[in-house]
Amino acid sequence: MVCVGAVAVGTAGCQTNTQTGALIGAGAGAGIGAIIGHNSHDRTGSGALIGGAVGALTGAAMGNSVDRQQEARQAHPPAYAVERQLSRAEIVTMSRRGVPDDVIIDGIQQSRSVFHLTANDENQLRDQGVSEQVIGVMRQTGA
Repeated sequence: MVCVGAVAVGTAGCQTNTQTGALIGAGAGAGIGAIIGHNSHDRTGSGALIGGAVGALTGAAMGNSVDRQQEARQAHPPAYAVERQLSRAEIVTMSRRGVPDDVIIDGIQQSRSVFHLTANDENQLRDQGVSEQVIGVMRQTGA
């Protein structure tokens, strides 16, 4: 219970998911490392240090991934306001600019775009960097 309270207080000051992940990972890793270290020839301190370091790095990496996804969504908001069908060229442009697949798919669905893709069209989209997931959704609209 004390650990939960300490993590809650500690994460309150974190401004990013990277920081929060590092803090939680360090705490969890230190705790697990201490237990493993204690059971391995009574090396509680070194186990806690190693576990804390590994946990902090892992937590920071996971938090950083979440931060990047959130930044991408903010830079490319959902296409709710699209009141016209999207073109294949627009899908390619969004893919090349790094717009996340879920945002592109949301735009296709919200705009009620319909695509009738041939095998050649799909190959061209792949060659231009459009993901299989987006191509699959485009294919389904024409069914």
